[in-house]
Order: sequence, then C-alpha cells, then structure tokens
Amino acid sequence: MKTLPQRIRNYFEDGQIRLFFILFGVALLARGGIFLRGFAVDDYSYGRGFSDIDRELIQTQGRFLLVALASAIDSLGVNLNDIYWSLAGVSLALQVALVISVLRFAGVVNRTGVGLAAALMVAHPYLAEILTFRMVLPGYCLAALLTIIAMEVLQNPRVGRYTRFVISIIATVAMLFIYQGFLNYLAVALVFALLHDSLSKEVAAPTARTLTAGQQRAIELLLVCIASAIGFLAIMTGLKHFNLIELTGRAKLVQFNEIPERISQFLELLLKVYWRAEPVAAQWPKLLIACMMAVSFVVILVEGIRAPGSLRRRVILLGALVALLPLTVGVILLFRDWWPVPRVLVQVSLIVGLVVLLGWSLLRERFPRIPSAFLTIPVLVLTISFIFKNNQIFADQQRLNSWDAMKVNRIVNRLEQNPAFDQVKNIFISGGKWAYPARLSTIQGDLNISALYPGYTKLPLFIEVSGYNFTPAVGEQKTQGEQVCKQATPWPSAQSVTVIGSLAIVCLGE
Repeated sequence: MKTLPQRIRNYFEDGQIRLFFILFGVALLARGGIFLRGFAVDDYSYGRGFSDIDRELIQTQGRFLLVALASAIDSLGVNLNDIYWSLAGVSLALQVALVISVLRFAGVVNRTGVGLAAALMVAHPYLAEILTFRMVLPGYCLAALLTIIAMEVLQNPRVGRYTRFVISIIATVAMLFIYQGFLNYLAVALVFALLHDSLSKEVAAPTARTLTAGQQRAIELLLVCIASAIGFLAIMTGLKHFNLIELTGRAKLVQFNEIPERISQFLELLLKVYWRAEPVAAQWPKLLIACMMAVSFVVILVEGIRAPGSLRRRVILLGALVALLPLTVGVILLFRDWWPVPRVLVQVSLIVGLVVLLGWSLLRERFPRIPSAFLTIPVLVLTISFIFKNNQIFADQQRLNSWDAMKVNRIVNRLEQNPAFDQVKNIFISGGKWAYPARLSTIQGDLNISALYPGYTKLPLFIEVSGYNFTPAVGEQKTQGEQVCKQATPWPSAQSVTVIGSLAIVCLGE
C-alpha cells in the first residue's frame, strides 16, 4: 500500500512539489508579517467575540458558511482574530497552492519560465491586504481549499465525469457562501486554459467539431461556475423573498440605470491597475510590468495567428484576450457595491504572471537563442520590489496599531484623572481621522487606516487598549455627547475629554 508522500508524488510531478516549496519561501519573505499580532479595522470589532451584529452583517452578504464557521470557533471561547499564529502558515501555503492549481488547470505549469512567473504572482502586493485582517483567516483558508478542490477534481481522470461535476459544484457553492471573490481564481483558470490551448501546437482537435482537452476542461469549469452562481443567487433570492435576510449591495446586482456609471468606473480602474501608481504599487514597477505585458500581448497575437488550427481556435484566442479586461475587475463588476480595493483584485497578480509567462515561453520557442536574462532580470527585480512592498504593508500595520494604542492611552489617562471616572460605564466618541500627520505610505481603501475613524471600531479599540469594559452611549447620553462635542475644541484640548455622570465623552474632531 502506498504511503501518503508516495501518493502526493504520484499526483504532483516532482517539479511541481519543488515549485511549491520555492513559492512558499517567496510568500514567507513577502508576508511573514502575518505571524505577528496585528489589527486591521475589522479585527478590533471581533476582539470581544462574534457578536450578533457581526453575524447579521455577514449574513446580508450571503456568507452563511462563514457565519457557521465563525460561530463554531466562537463557541470554543476563541476569538477569530486571535488564532492567527495557527493559520498564518496555512494561509500562505494555500495562497501558493491556489497559484499552482491555476497553473495546472491552465496547462502552463511546465512552460518555460513558470518558476519566475509564479514567483511574480505569489509576491504581488495585492495578495497582502486580505491577510492583514486576521479575523478572516479561518474563512479564507476554507474558501481557498474549496477553490483548489473545485479545480483539481475536474482534472482528475480517475474520477467519473458526473462525480467530478457534482464535487466541483458542491465545492464552488460552498466557497461562494464564504467569500465570493474566490470565483475570480476559477475565471482566470478557465480563460487561460482556453488561451494556452489556442496557442499550443500539439493539441489541435481531430475535426472542427471535436473539443480539445483544454477546451473541454474550460467548458466543464464554466458549467460549474454557471451552475454554482445560479444556485447561489437562487438561494439568496429565495431568502430575500421570504424576508429572512436583507441583502447589502455586495449581494445585489447592478441595476440597468447604473450601467453607464459602472462602465466609467471600470475603465478608470483598468487605468489605475495597469498604469497609475498606487499606495501598494509604485509607478516604476507598473511601467515595467506594462512594457512586459505589451510585448507579451504582441507575441501571443502573432503566434496565435500563425499557429495552425481552425478559425474557432483563433476566435477563442481573441475572445480570451478580450475577456482579460473584465476579468481584471472580477465579480465586483456585476454587483452594486463598488469598492475595488486590492483584496478583491488579487486576480490581477495571476493575469500579469500568466500573460508574461505565455509571451516569454512563445518567444523562446520562436527564438531559442534569446538570452534568458531578458526575463530573469526584470522579473527578479519586480519580485524583490513586491516583497519589499509587502513588508512595508505589514510594518505600517504594526506602526499604525502602536499609534492608535498610544493615542487611546493618552485619552484614557486624561479620563482617569477626572475625579468622577470611577462612575464611568458608558463612553461617547465623536469624530476621528483616518490617518495621522506622519502619513503612512500604504494607506489604500481601508488598508492601514486608523481604527479611530470608522464608527464601529472606536469602542472595541478603547476596550482592547485600556482593558476597561466600556459600553456605548445610548439615547439621551448620545444626544448629550453630540451637544458637548459641538461646543468643545477637539482633541488634544482640555475640553475634548470630559465625564458627566456615568458617561465619558471624547471629542476627536474631524
């Protein structure tokens, strides 16, 4: 009987196992900061357990399995954001495994230069933001695993076709009820399976009506995605119809009258992703990537047109290249909430790496004597720059957490000096800025913004830092706090912090 290591080696080629460990090393260098205790804005609200408010919010986004998972962990008396040490390495490993699974499904895992391209994908800073939210790690790991299963089972010839479909659909639907964004990984795998198939000289179909292996694999995944999306939307619509949940914009499709605005947002985002500088992506690496992708697109088009095959393959080639534009934005393109932060654009890292990989491998096939340094040097430079930017993101989170903690400590110290502090039970906190005068370079969306800015994080921050079990001001207390802060000079003035009866009032200003 074969041992587990033997089974793994039989399933994955030895080169792919080596690739996994190399990429895991890259991920560890880039995002090893995940092993440190850190707080994104949402982490503070989970520091006191999984509340009913958190549960209701997640349910309105259609993440029912995430609610079940979070509730199960909470039933152990464990906070979601406090198990980061156990899941940090697992999260990095699954990020790497997802990249390799996409490469395998697309059929490019043995292409020339795959190691360099995969390192570029794994190191991309867009993958960092989601891991700064320690509370997402349990759901992130499960959703990533389900996504890998959905792709791998469709490639397993030892599993019957019907069984493959059923398992893949179940895994995909389950993933959608945790994090819908992972659907983007499946879409990338599908498109590049078609693209690679259209460029390959060895997979021509025997007749015009016969599907190649790559086309068949892509169609199977497309059917899985469609069936899963229909099932997800049907369940959400049914729950909404019976007034069991109220959907947020994240779970509602764009309305017809909103399409013109969405097209404008879409074009603007394409320019931002592939050309303009961002806090998490500097200008010169983007220019270098743009040059590499432009050359790769030209090579892919030329080689695709010159490659032998039917008109159908050329149409598929052009269709796959065009599909990369909406795929850059992913599933958020279809839903009403428009919040294109890096954590929902992780598919960009795969698109960049796969386009460069296909372009380079085709160029080497056409010109075998071209020096490998033409790919190695720029990709190594980009990978190193990405690793450093990842490091900066996690370092800035630590820095921001310290600034927030020190500011809250100063405020609480001011409260403690008030003779009536012993009577304090409730606290009213008004205002708050999202950044400090010593501006961090990696603030983007809600990445590395102060927890004193969002309304739902201020109280949890005060509790986390001070250890006092403050409760929020309600009713007349809230009105009283608003009136005081309208007249008081904001922090750090003497009037900005006061105590009235059992109510502490903190006026931070705008």
